[in-house]
Amino acid sequence: MKMAEAERNMMQVFEQAIGISTIISDKWKAIRMKFIQRISKDVAYAQQNGLARAELNHELVARGWFFTNEMYLWEIVRNEHQSSVEEIAQTITSVYVEGLYV
Repeated sequence: MKMAEAERNMMQVFEQAIGISTIISDKWKAIRMKFIQRISKDVAYAQQNGLARAELNHELVARGWFFTNEMYLWEIVRNEHQSSVEEIAQTITSVYVEGLYV
């Protein structure tokens, strides 16, 4: 979140390019999938080791976590966020950790 704030100008250009260029849009989709796969793998590991709620679908958890972060990333880039970056990060992290981990 802090990086989105620090690199706002570059990210604004990237966001515009996603809407215009198929190549850039496809690249962003690939970045998304790479992050989602890594998160899913981490959640599955935590579940297998009794650290996270086993009844949750680790792929859905990963997608939910990523897309929540992505939504706030773009709000920060557009300077549309209603709260501080610190409060956003703390809140979504608490929801994720307390909803997933045992």
